[in-house]
Amino acid sequence: MSKTKKTLGCEVDNDVSSNFYYGLDKPTLPLKKSVFPLELSRTSFLKPNSASVSCVDALEVELWKWLNNEPKEADLNFLIELIGNDYIHDQEASLDMYTVAAFISDHENRILMTMDEERQETWTIPEDKVEDRETLVQAIKRIVLELTGLKFEPETLISVENKKRLSLKFIFAGKIIGGEIKTKIKDKRVIECSKFFDFKEIHMSVKLKSLDILPIMEIGYKYTVSDMIPRNSLPVLNGYARIYIRAIFIRDDPELKVLFYESCKNKQVCHGLPVVELYASDTCIVVPLLRILLLAFGFVREPKVNGIVSIEHNANAHPKEKNDGLCLTILSEPDPLTIGQIKEPFSWKIIKSEFLRNEIKYRSKTFGSVLFYKS
Repeated sequence: MSKTKKTLGCEVDNDVSSNFYYGLDKPTLPLKKSVFPLELSRTSFLKPNSASVSCVDALEVELWKWLNNEPKEADLNFLIELIGNDYIHDQEASLDMYTVAAFISDHENRILMTMDEERQETWTIPEDKVEDRETLVQAIKRIVLELTGLKFEPETLISVENKKRLSLKFIFAGKIIGGEIKTKIKDKRVIECSKFFDFKEIHMSVKLKSLDILPIMEIGYKYTVSDMIPRNSLPVLNGYARIYIRAIFIRDDPELKVLFYESCKNKQVCHGLPVVELYASDTCIVVPLLRILLLAFGFVREPKVNGIVSIEHNANAHPKEKNDGLCLTILSEPDPLTIGQIKEPFSWKIIKSEFLRNEIKYRSKTFGSVLFYKS
């Protein structure tokens, strides 16, 4: 049954469960290799450089840049600024809201778990808070080494979990490049603080610290056995003071279109991807997407979030300033019932480059981008 909730000062239809994956099918196990179409496998999409993309204009070049996580600098040129009691700025973003975790598997697809120090005999994946002046990559390397004794090299982000407005967990996948399993002495016995477990064993017999990690395990396991891979998804080192969402809204009926926003820059009219701030009143990072759709169409239903194509964060961007904010570029499809007569300064642009259309379709598939999970 469809439910209606109030947000942004209007009624929003929402027939989606409050706990769900964006772009991820219902978890199943065990999985077979190559569960995705061959034409969208990692072997058939070799990433070229930007110069080789046959884009017809600057907007398509701009779109390619964000799709492939290639922003050169922090960019708020197309920020939509709103005024009102519902749009209250946070003073600054805080690292207290960021947690990083690692999904690490060996050649047998066994998963690395670490023993919880406070609750003995319970297991979890390596995870902890990001510290002051620390990038997300620096944080996950430090945490894995401290908890397991192993040196971890992150290769990609596979998921971002949003439990509440100021709680984001970044899940990395990668490989072990050195170190030794950390041990400790208990009752004159040597105990391994970390251990590789079979995926089925984790579900059946391993005592977990919290069942909250099971969705992460599902995402990580599907990632390891699939042919898809989020390309260029490690965070880009651009610094922000607050949290921003850049939206790539797509529509394919029958021509593939992208929603652009018009802004005046240096007294010239320019078009770009809309950017909105995560305000103090927002309950999660999907709400800014709803805000854009409301401004563009006057009515909004919760959109499908295909994934995150770019994450920008750099706590060390300016040593004398706090840069704990970030910018997420999110690929999303509006609900067809939302799309009506478009309002200025928004407009749909038909994507003419075949290569760019294929790239968008790849990114729209599961694991073509970093998965977004709202709990």
